[in-house]
Amino acid sequence: MSRSLFLYGLTESRMGSTLILILFAIISILIIINNPFLSVIPITLITIYYIRYSMIKQLLYGALVVAIPSLWMSLSNVLTLYIMAKPIDIFNVLAIFIKAEVGALTILFVMHNINIFELSYISQLLSKKLTFTIILLMRVLPHFLKEAYEMIYIHKLKNEKMWKTLAMLFIRSDEIIAFFTEGLYLKRNHINPKLLYRKHTLLIQLILIIVNIAGLVFIKQFGIR
Repeated sequence: MSRSLFLYGLTESRMGSTLILILFAIISILIIINNPFLSVIPITLITIYYIRYSMIKQLLYGALVVAIPSLWMSLSNVLTLYIMAKPIDIFNVLAIFIKAEVGALTILFVMHNINIFELSYISQLLSKKLTFTIILLMRVLPHFLKEAYEMIYIHKLKNEKMWKTLAMLFIRSDEIIAFFTEGLYLKRNHINPKLLYRKHTLLIQLILIIVNIAGLVFIKQFGIR
C-alpha cells in the first residue's frame, strides 16, 4: 500500500486538483450512505480513472487490502445478530461490506492522486512551517520506502534476523530525516510553491464530479434508498 502511495512518482494523474478529488470523495460517500448498491457509480468512475492513467494495479491492490477490514465489519455484524438471536439480513450484511469497501477505495483514490503542488501552495497560505513539513514528508517517505524495500530484500537473501533489519531501518530513517531536514531547512525562507496542473487531467476530474453529482441528484430526486 505504501509503495503504491509514494513510489510511483509524479504521474499525470496527480496533475489534477486535490480539492476536486476531495469534493468527488464527499459526493461519493453521500451516494454510498444513501444507497450502498448505487456505489457502482463512483466505483465505476474511479476504475475508469485508474485505467486511463494505467494505474489499475493500484486499484486492485487497494481493493484487496481494504477488503479485509470490510469483510471483518460485515462478518462481525452477522456474529452480533447471531449472538443476539436476531434475524440476519443478507442484504444489510452486503451493504455494510460495500459501504466500507467503496468508502475506503474512494479515500485511497484521493490519496493516490494528490497534487503535491496544490497541497503545498494551499498550506503556504496557512503556515510556512506546514509547507515545510509537507515537502519534507513527501521527500523523505519515497526515499525511505525505497531503501526499506531494498534492505528487506537483501537481508532476506542473507537470511538475517528480522530484528536486525528493523534496527537498521530505524538507524537509516534517522539519517535520512536528518539529511533532508538539514537540506530543506536552509531553504525554508525561500520556499515558494507554485500551482501546476494539466488541463486534460483537470477536465477528466471535472467530468467525474459532474457524473457523480448527477448520480446523487438522481438518488435524491427519486428518493432511492
